[in-house]
Amino acid sequence: ALERHRPRLVYLQPSFHNPTTAVMGEARRRELLAVAERYRVVVVEDDWAGGLRFAGSDPPTLHALDGGRRVLYIGSFSKQLLPGLRLGWIAAPSAVTERLVALKQIRDCGSSPLVQASLNTFLRAGGLDEHLRRVVPAYRGRRDTMLAALAREFPSGTRWTRPEGGLFVWVTLPDQIDGEALFVAAQQRGVSYSKGDVFHSTGGGRNRLRLTFSVVGSGDIEVGMARLGAWLREHPSAGVDAQRSSEAIPIL
Repeated sequence: ALERHRPRLVYLQPSFHNPTTAVMGEARRRELLAVAERYRVVVVEDDWAGGLRFAGSDPPTLHALDGGRRVLYIGSFSKQLLPGLRLGWIAAPSAVTERLVALKQIRDCGSSPLVQASLNTFLRAGGLDEHLRRVVPAYRGRRDTMLAALAREFPSGTRWTRPEGGLFVWVTLPDQIDGEALFVAAQQRGVSYSKGDVFHSTGGGRNRLRLTFSVVGSGDIEVGMARLGAWLREHPSAGVDAQRSSEAIPIL
């Protein structure tokens, strides 16, 4: 792809990719950096779910493996800490950060200095570490509830990921199931998720869905999964003639 398109920049989520939940192994990360070096391309590494790991261990970041030479390392406090806190961070050479600060000021006059200063105090006091120690077990429990419900409620032939971190599960339904029909039925039953086709730029993904376990508790997860599973059992061969919906409304 680099040889064919010659991009200036490559954007990646090597850990807990959205929506597939995949984690790139260390060998693959080193291979990717070698290719980026060969084609002299900048890599943006989005570690959006940093700290939200439930099992296993983190491979070294691209930024660590590269020493920051070609990798711009970014993250967000919105997913780790508070959705309404629309602040992120970047580890990059000063020339890059200075230019980004200027562009940020042009775009929206910059983020609130008071909010940034408050967050800085919170981080220095160890608040984020304490927060993650509380929420990671809670997310792990909700993930386990969702995985158990998938096994219990969804039809034979359904496949899903077992994420070691992040905030969602990527589900592949049997081929004969039309995700558009399920999405409309789910909305009518008070259940929201992200349709798989919105993650595919060239079509496809109609029988896939991204289920998020970060927002609601285990009890609501079980209710929602039971409603989806009941519809799937009642419509085992739902076709493509179902009512169309204009957009997905994700839980998060």
